[in-house]
Amino acid sequence: MKTILLTLSLLAGIIFTTQAQTEAGKIIVGGRININTSKIKDSEDKNNGFSILPQVGFFVANNIAIGAQIGYSWGDARTSLTFDEYSILLPDISNSTFVATPFGRLYTGDGSLKFFGQLSAPLLFGSFEVDGEKN
Repeated sequence: MKTILLTLSLLAGIIFTTQAQTEAGKIIVGGRININTSKIKDSEDKNNGFSILPQVGFFVANNIAIGAQIGYSWGDARTSLTFDEYSILLPDISNSTFVATPFGRLYTGDGSLKFFGQLSAPLLFGSFEVDGEKN
């Protein structure tokens, strides 16, 4: 319990002392890494996925940023449908995708807490396979 309270108070201290830096000329760096897997017990259903999407942006004016997110995403799924005692195995589906997403952000608010709205246009390039056949 003490560890949880210490961790939460440390996190709160970091959050409340952090300042939003949205002035012209500043750079923002972020991104996302996602790994997922699932399997349903007593069935052939399973899903696996992985994505890595780093993001970088530049403030062109105070509170206005433009940037891009460029990365890779992969997924694999095997699913079945069950009706009463009948089970239908659906085709295996797999995808491998290169992702490029330009974005624009507008920040609003005063002080250390600012909210933003984002407009983005994801572009996906890759392959989609059903039972090993590319589509």
